[in-house]
Amino acid sequence: MYKENLLAKTVPPPDFRTQYGPWAVVAGAAEGLGAAVATELAQRGLHLWLVDHETDRLAETADRLAAEHAVAVNPQPLDLAAPDAARAITDALDGRDVGLLAYVAAASTIGPFTAVSLAAHQRTLAVNCSTPVNLIHGLAPAMCARGRGGILLFSSLAGFQGAAQVSTYAASKAFDLVLAESLAAELEPLGVDVTACCPGPTETPAYRRSAPQIRPSPTMTPEAVAARVVQRLGRDRVVIPGAANRFGRWLLAGLGRRRAVDLVSRTTLRMYPRRPGSG
Repeated sequence: MYKENLLAKTVPPPDFRTQYGPWAVVAGAAEGLGAAVATELAQRGLHLWLVDHETDRLAETADRLAAEHAVAVNPQPLDLAAPDAARAITDALDGRDVGLLAYVAAASTIGPFTAVSLAAHQRTLAVNCSTPVNLIHGLAPAMCARGRGGILLFSSLAGFQGAAQVSTYAASKAFDLVLAESLAAELEPLGVDVTACCPGPTETPAYRRSAPQIRPSPTMTPEAVAARVVQRLGRDRVVIPGAANRFGRWLLAGLGRRRAVDLVSRTTLRMYPRRPGSG
């Protein structure tokens, strides 16, 4: 069975706020998984810099967290697909001591590859690949210089193999997974922890808006996913929340790549049959 702690550290990490504070940047924080991760971090005493393009929902989340927890919360409305998004974030931080970057934001393209607009494919690549690379490049040097910090990248179970109807999204999540694994090997000796979170189906507003025709079971809550990955930060390089998801990943890995792609594609084609494409 797949064991998410295969590369776990043998010693517990230091105090959470000492290692990952005082500030955490959470990209994609307005709702769903991003808001749940921000809540977990606020509960551990980290000040929050929250980024999302959903201005109203972002403000609501920031106000809630500031009211419920004794931490500072700064919302920054921003389109993470913009070419200068990472620079806008680092400039706005104005020298704040950022000990943790949690990049939870994701754009998805659902539908036949050729029916989805090129602009939608490019937006997926910008949000899921280019901006996290740029943002890590802007924030990681200070973490390395201090000898402490953390980077949490959200991949997906979709990142372990290709799948019909979600081709560019799956490829972008594979990029995030390999990026996290590579950075973990480079940065852990410098005191910076890197973890990739690979959730399965999660009951987020974005998932509901995608209107799947079937819903694979089990579907986790954002809160359960966030609690698991924040708990394992600094211990595991790759986290698959949910025992059923870990078992499913183990089964797929044993099939061989082509059979795994075909099996997953049958599911995604049932979820989104003959969808004309988005955006």
